[in-house]
Amino acid sequence: MKILSIAWKDLKIFFKEPGYLIYLIVLPLVFILLFTTLFSASIGSTSDTNKISLVVVNLDSGGEQAEQLLKGLEATGTIQVIPSTLEKTQSDFRDTRITQYLTIPENFSQNIAVGKKVEVTLTALDTFSMSVQTLRMSTYGVVNDMLLERSILQSLEQFAAMQSALPSENRLYDPEMLTAQAKSQFISSKERPLVDVKVEVPQTSKTSEEDFSMVQFSVPGFTVLFAFLVSQATARSIYDEKKNGSFRRLMAAPLSKLQLLGGKLLPNFLVVIFQILVIFFTSTVLLSWLGMDRLSLGQSPLTLAAISIMLALCSTSLGILIAAIAKTEAQIGGVSALFLWLMGFLGGTMVPLDVMSSPMLNTISKFIPHSYAVGAYKDVLTLGAGFNTVLPALGVLLGFSVLFFAIGLWRFDFD
Repeated sequence: MKILSIAWKDLKIFFKEPGYLIYLIVLPLVFILLFTTLFSASIGSTSDTNKISLVVVNLDSGGEQAEQLLKGLEATGTIQVIPSTLEKTQSDFRDTRITQYLTIPENFSQNIAVGKKVEVTLTALDTFSMSVQTLRMSTYGVVNDMLLERSILQSLEQFAAMQSALPSENRLYDPEMLTAQAKSQFISSKERPLVDVKVEVPQTSKTSEEDFSMVQFSVPGFTVLFAFLVSQATARSIYDEKKNGSFRRLMAAPLSKLQLLGGKLLPNFLVVIFQILVIFFTSTVLLSWLGMDRLSLGQSPLTLAAISIMLALCSTSLGILIAAIAKTEAQIGGVSALFLWLMGFLGGTMVPLDVMSSPMLNTISKFIPHSYAVGAYKDVLTLGAGFNTVLPALGVLLGFSVLFFAIGLWRFDFD
């Protein structure tokens, strides 16, 4: 009962402080709204077609092979070709209005016709991004197909030249017929390829495309980010009670140190659960009223509940650790806030981990609890994953919770 009394007292203090409510409830919703609106607008032009926009500077205007290259890129189904001039493209690239463009050199068609080496240039700000790698491989594939077709046609032309010296009755094949047949096969192979790639969706992937949006990315990230910011409130609550002497009075109660810290952990645990419920409710109900996409909760509400419980436990345990290590108000305030925001960034709450091209950052994220919580949420919300899929992440979060609480209990100054 003493633990519940401590928890009830802290909850009443929390809900009397409008600053805490704004920081931990209103602010994450503002971040979600801004992030979703801005990023949805920035990718809106390509989200409907699922194509990568590629500005192309064709310096071989009118060249047959250059036109064939452009048609080949469009035919891949993943690239939207946007013709432009060299001057405008270079200006847009310098001002970062575009992030990549392709240059087809002069005499491109002529050089291919005579068998000379040709080179197209893909200029990009980030050569390691997924879109640039897709453009590179697609361009490489189209050019290789063109060169292969040209080599076959040249071989047929050489064969025709060899037969031309023979009498017509001794010629084995009609070169014109072979050339026409080859071109027909080129077209047929593109329209009806012998090898087709079948994309199989994992059995956990049950979220429909209509339910998928930027909300599915932003809500899990900012939920985790601000849930862990509650740990700062946990540490601040303990520090304030030490400062005004109420913590010493609690020490006089017939409670063990473990029970006392448990009493401080419980209210903040409930605050995180309340925070998550508000964020998810707002994202599933209120966002649609504002004309935005709603959050799809996947197929397993119980799995979402398990992730939320582990997240709340890990956050409040981290708060106990911060309270045990921090000795001044500045350390609990500014330093811990900076630390928590940095952990949030490295843990993929603001930028998805699969976008980070740095192996070092991806390695660091494996030692940050945020990354496991974000990954588990996204598996459920975007892939429709079940409990077994996220069980390893839940185990890691539980391990972090035990570690944080154990170190906090060991280092905690009860005097």
